[in-house]
Amino acid sequence: MSTNLLNPADRRTYPARWPRMRGKRLFQEVDERSQTGDEELLSVSHITGITPRSQKNVTMFEAESLVGYKKCKVGDIAANTMWTWQGAIGVSRYDGVVSPAYNVYRQKAGFYHPGYLDLLLRESKLVDVYHSLSTGVRASRLRLYPDVFLTIDFPVPPRDEQEQIVRFLDWKIGAIDYLLSIKEETLALVRELIVSTVGSMTKNHADEVAMKRIMRLTENFFEVDATATYQKAGMYNRGRGIFLREEMEGSDLGDSKFQRIEKNRLMISGQFAWEDAVYITEAKDEEGIVSHRYYLLQAMTEAFPLEYIWAYFISDKGATTLLECSHGAAGRNRPLNIRELMKRTIPVPKDMEKMNLLKRTVRAYMSLQKITENHESIIQEWKTRLISDVVTGKLDVRNIKIPAHAKEA
Repeated sequence: MSTNLLNPADRRTYPARWPRMRGKRLFQEVDERSQTGDEELLSVSHITGITPRSQKNVTMFEAESLVGYKKCKVGDIAANTMWTWQGAIGVSRYDGVVSPAYNVYRQKAGFYHPGYLDLLLRESKLVDVYHSLSTGVRASRLRLYPDVFLTIDFPVPPRDEQEQIVRFLDWKIGAIDYLLSIKEETLALVRELIVSTVGSMTKNHADEVAMKRIMRLTENFFEVDATATYQKAGMYNRGRGIFLREEMEGSDLGDSKFQRIEKNRLMISGQFAWEDAVYITEAKDEEGIVSHRYYLLQAMTEAFPLEYIWAYFISDKGATTLLECSHGAAGRNRPLNIRELMKRTIPVPKDMEKMNLLKRTVRAYMSLQKITENHESIIQEWKTRLISDVVTGKLDVRNIKIPAHAKEA
C-alpha cells in the first residue's frame, strides 16, 4: 500500500498497483456562465453529491435570476467552496448551473469512471485532506480554492477495476437501501394506523376542549453549573423522536435558559413544531436538557392521555393547528406561539374503547421508531465503511462475481 508522508493530515493508503496523479494532471477548472438562466439549478451536498435543487427540501434564499451562474455539465465535478472541507463535492449526472461561488472542474482525459470518481471525492480520508488544506479564521469561513485543490494527488485505478468497484457498490448499496426502505415503510404503515384510529375516535364529534384545560406547561429550569457536564437534547422533524448529543461542559452552553427533561411529557420543538417535531418523553430521556426553545407539557386528566394528544398532533387537523400557531417571516424560521396553541381546542374522544388500543399502538410505534433509528445508524455507518474500503482498494473486489441483476456500470 502506498501512502503520502508529506502532509501529516493525509492518512490515505491505496494499493501499490494504483498510480497517483496530481489533480492538475487530471482536472482543469472551467468557468462557463449561463447567458439565459434557463438551466436547472443544482445543489451540492456532502451526503448526496450533486442533485437538482428542485428535488431537495431547501428553504434558503434563491436568486431571482440564474444568469451568470456557472454551468455544470454531465461528468463535471462541482465543489461547494465553503463546504468542500466537509465533503460537499461530487460528479454531476445532470446538465445545469451552480452558484457562482462554487468551483467546477472537468476531466482532462478519461482517467475516471464518473461513478467511481463521485464516490472517491467524498471518501472520508480524502475529505480530511480537503479540511487540512482549507484556509479561514474559523470553520464557517474555511475555503478550498482551485489552485490548492489541484495540488492534491489522487489514486487512479485501472478503468476496468473502477467499473467493477461501481458494479459491486451498486449491488451492495442497493441491498442496504432496500433494507432501510422496508423499515421506513413499516413505520409509515403504523403511523397511518394511528392517524386513522384518532379519526375514528373523533368522527362526528360535537365537543371540543381548550388544550389549556387538559395540559399544563412545565418549566423545570435550573442554574447551569459551568464546571458540570450536560447532554443537550434535540428533536428530529417528521415525528422521528428525540436524540441526545455528546456531553458538553456547562461553560459551553451559552446564555440560554435550560430545563431538565422529565418522563411522560409531551415535548414540542418551539422552532419546528410545524414540521411535526412532537414527542413523548421516556425515562432514559431524563439524562438530557433542552433550552427554552422547547416546551414540555404534562397531561392533567386521564381522559386525555399524552398518546391521544400526540396522535392528534400528527393527524392532518392537529398538524394544521401547529402550523397556524407557528409564525415567521420566511423559510424555516417559524417559532411556535405556545400561548396561542394552549388556547386552541382538541376534539373530545367519543370511542373510549379504542383509547387503550391507541395508547398501545403509539407506544409500540415509538419503540419501533427508536429501534429503527438505532439500526439505521449502525447500517449507515457500515455502508460508509464499506464504500470507503472498496473505493480505496482496502477491500479488493476484482474477482467478486456480481449477480446478473446488478446494475451495469
